[in-house]
Amino acid sequence: MNLLIKREQSQACLSFVEREKGRMKSNDRYRDELQRRIALDSYSTAYPLQPADWAPYARSGGLEYADGSRLSMYVHIPFCRHLCRFCEYTRCLVPADDVQRRYLQIVHSDVRRFIDAHPNIILEGFDIGGGTPTALSADSFELLMQIYREVTERVAIADDFEPSIETSLSTITADKIDAICDAGIRRVSMGIQSLLFARQPDGIGWRYPQVDEVIRRVMMIRERADVKCNLDFMYGFTDTSAVGDAAEAVIRELCPQQITLYELRTNQIEAYGRSHHSQRAADYNAWFECLVAHGYNARYGQNTFSRSASDMGVSSYIRRRMLDGGDYKGFGISAQSMSAGNVEYNVGKRHSDIVSLIRAADGTFEAREHYELPAEEQLAKYVSVSAYSGGFDWRIAEQRFAPDFLTRYADVLDFLTDSGYIKIAGNRVDLTPAGFEYYGAVLSMIYRPVV
Repeated sequence: MNLLIKREQSQACLSFVEREKGRMKSNDRYRDELQRRIALDSYSTAYPLQPADWAPYARSGGLEYADGSRLSMYVHIPFCRHLCRFCEYTRCLVPADDVQRRYLQIVHSDVRRFIDAHPNIILEGFDIGGGTPTALSADSFELLMQIYREVTERVAIADDFEPSIETSLSTITADKIDAICDAGIRRVSMGIQSLLFARQPDGIGWRYPQVDEVIRRVMMIRERADVKCNLDFMYGFTDTSAVGDAAEAVIRELCPQQITLYELRTNQIEAYGRSHHSQRAADYNAWFECLVAHGYNARYGQNTFSRSASDMGVSSYIRRRMLDGGDYKGFGISAQSMSAGNVEYNVGKRHSDIVSLIRAADGTFEAREHYELPAEEQLAKYVSVSAYSGGFDWRIAEQRFAPDFLTRYADVLDFLTDSGYIKIAGNRVDLTPAGFEYYGAVLSMIYRPVV
């Protein structure tokens, strides 16, 4: 009997040793692959990494939305007064009034057709972005607000519905703020980018604002409307791009309800000379400490900050996309839509002559690129978008994209946890400060398994 016990103990010990050897071998492989990915600029929160990555999944047809389903809507306005080189969205300089109006008429027709086919949807969010929606002429902007009002009058609205519109310092006016408020939009997002004038790269495209202009414009918005105001700032330039006295003065003076941080990064259109990843992490850390000190809520690694602990610093449209992988329908040139994890893009994605495209349109901008994605790609899309929250919800990953998520990804999750790059608490898989320095590469280890 003792010999049998000893034999079983010996076999158990050997099994443990073999498992440990296998784990160490896997960790070595993961470590080598992570270092390879860290050296590349392509790993970020953008997904797919390259447009060609989804070519094998292109299909004819379109997305299906169940009537009565919950979803969000997005309207893309591709017009700007200045073209920022870091922006990879489809946009052009503001065209003539007749082109603006034709664009909105086609969007209006597409919106009506969708609601006619899905009258019982529950609308969770509605964002108007671009481009710069407030760059529209006064008449065209009123038509845009009419489109929004018509949608909200015809469909059911979720309890936490919080619509949003993007604007800029040079295009927001008192009349447009009044129109936004009258339509019922209660969040305005304004791109500031940077107030460190001496450290901004030449030729990047945006119009550098002055501190007093920022304060004056935001105060005008607040005097005329009860809206939540978000300010966008950017870091990651080749010279240091920490907070700076000017930005901190704006934050201290205005106490905007929300602040969003964007990293200047290589995108699918243009590569940039930018600071080393350690410097970018240091810049983010300076912003994080500054904003927390000024009363903002966020977990470390999160790009969105709020004075409220409940709204994540974003609109309800972004909350549903970022946290839940929720469905959404996009309207306008190149707008993206998602349903059941599959994705499509409207006509005009990466098009070089938007005005000609609008003039030649056959009465719709509806989808031209449709992708039926395998579960691994659906999971990757969710994880990459959710990275703006500093991590993702593994229960959502398991429920929607990978029923065996914790089992299938156990080895890589263990490696990232043991290496100090992520932490798992409750339902969250979150980046640590060490992991945030390489956030794109670290998260890609989950959604692109090492083979």
